[in-house]
Amino acid sequence: MPKWAEIVKSFPQIRREHPYNVRVVEIRKNTETKTMELTLEFLGPDQLGRRITAHLSLPIRPNGLTADYFRSCRVEVKPRARISPRNTIGSEIVVRFEEAAGSDWQPIHFEPISKGEENEPVQPQPETAEHRSDVFTVR
Repeated sequence: MPKWAEIVKSFPQIRREHPYNVRVVEIRKNTETKTMELTLEFLGPDQLGRRITAHLSLPIRPNGLTADYFRSCRVEVKPRARISPRNTIGSEIVVRFEEAAGSDWQPIHFEPISKGEENEPVQPQPETAEHRSDVFTVR
């Protein structure tokens, strides 16, 4: 029986400002840095399975990059709206990256994946007692 061996290969370099389809697989709040940390998994064949952590600033500002993230996940963003970030887990979106300090890649643009039909934005959900720490208010 022939031996089976696989060669370990690095992922190709991420291209600056190139649109990548990704899935949101994890989201958490970092209270020390006042950021929201997203774990994104690439869906395209050249980067399939690659995961990257992106940091978005809090609080959510209506015209900021964090608000653009929620809009790409089809969540309505308006002043004083309360948003539950964990509702975006599983969303598939388009992200463009730029290289940051220390050869880290950070998102610079978000948009929804076009699936042929325009979906209605998800309305912000009312706050519940068990999820208060997961709900952010747009300012």
